[in-house]
Amino acid sequence: MTLGLAPSPDGRYFISGSTDQRIRIWSPDRDEPVLSIFVADREWIAWTPEGYYTCSAYGERLIAWQVNNGIAKLPTLHPAVRFHASMFQPTLIQYLIPAGNLQLAMAMAQEFEQETIAATSVAEVLPPDVSVAAPGEGLVRVTEEKLTVRAIARGSARNPVTAMRLIVNGRPFQGQAGIVRFEKGKVDAEAEWNLEIDPGSFTLEVQAESAVSKGMSRPVVVVRSGSAVPPNLYVLAVGVSEYPAPMRLNFAASDTELLTVSLKKNCKGVFGNIEVRVLTDEKATKQGILDGLTWLASKMTTNDVGIFSFSGHGTRDRAGRFYLVPVDISEDDPAGTCLAGDVFRHRLENMPGKLIAVLDACHSGAASTRTGGSARADGLVRDLVSDDCGVVVMCSSLGREYSMESSTTRAGFFTLGLTEGLSGRADLNGDGVVFIHELDFYAARRVAQLSGDMQHPVTGRPAKLRPFPVSKP
Repeated sequence: MTLGLAPSPDGRYFISGSTDQRIRIWSPDRDEPVLSIFVADREWIAWTPEGYYTCSAYGERLIAWQVNNGIAKLPTLHPAVRFHASMFQPTLIQYLIPAGNLQLAMAMAQEFEQETIAATSVAEVLPPDVSVAAPGEGLVRVTEEKLTVRAIARGSARNPVTAMRLIVNGRPFQGQAGIVRFEKGKVDAEAEWNLEIDPGSFTLEVQAESAVSKGMSRPVVVVRSGSAVPPNLYVLAVGVSEYPAPMRLNFAASDTELLTVSLKKNCKGVFGNIEVRVLTDEKATKQGILDGLTWLASKMTTNDVGIFSFSGHGTRDRAGRFYLVPVDISEDDPAGTCLAGDVFRHRLENMPGKLIAVLDACHSGAASTRTGGSARADGLVRDLVSDDCGVVVMCSSLGREYSMESSTTRAGFFTLGLTEGLSGRADLNGDGVVFIHELDFYAARRVAQLSGDMQHPVTGRPAKLRPFPVSKP
């Protein structure tokens, strides 16, 4: 049901709001909307009837396309993230409304951004169909340490299967090394992996990829009998305050101590062993951070949990690519002396175990997977949380935002919120356990409160906070 209509000032379009919570932009000469928009809290996605879309960091998970498999079978749902390789086109959406139609928008993207976008639709780029043939379906109980996983996938003559990968507990098995590639592509493909599993429960999925989309199998839960061994926790904490002037910060280095002390104190009994490596100021060079990531990878196993935290500056280049800024940044070569987001992602992708990235840096949600075109805001988060990377990400700011610190709190707002949450303040239901989503919610709420943007939950009026000096890294 339509709830409201409003015309554009130039009369070319009108916008509608409806009970399905979608905002639609219409042209009077079209039966379908030019663009549909769905917003959920801070996340959003905008898409065309053909399936081209752009979105926020987690927006690809807000909508899915349904494929009917006949009256005797359940339909298949494909989240938008599976079409990222072909249908994620922020530049095209940028020009769509000014252009008035898809063809002209494509021409403008090629002319002004040098991006060639193929005319297609979701129906033409459906993901490969993939299933796990062994060790079985649903819940499988095993007693042996060694396990063989075999999967089959079917693509199409137009879009054959080019790669398959095994996902274990949400993380890619063996990173890039675990990918089975088919250089010439196969309509019918098969892959096999051999792995060792500890006692406990594991979720297995297989992803099949074509040049234009990715398909995912139904999950298989494997349970190996025996006493489960507690995971170890490995933490690499990086903080930089002693930047060259005028980039100097006050509390980024001390944030690492604040966070690591809190983790050691509040995570006892959950992990078998907790090991921490801290890199601050003169140790937090680009090479030092890379060496630290190598150390983290050498420690991690599939049963462990790893945390990488960074407090300091983040920056973007003109193409929107995100960089972590180390202490030895060179003004003459910032791109060459900073740690690029795609390098950071590649390192984390190839680590085993569960990984959490905590980024308390300006623009920490931003990055680009391309070398040109307009800025891809929040791309690093989108890449890290994708199925083929599987990292849990907690960012202090979106791609367009700044992180803040204060002499009153003597800490970065975001890190302070995390440590307060770990101490028990994020235990919203009082069960003695703090979950990631609770911790993230508490940290975001604390940042808003410290920034003076928080509204009173009852009156709705701005919270009364005493002012204090704020720096914006």
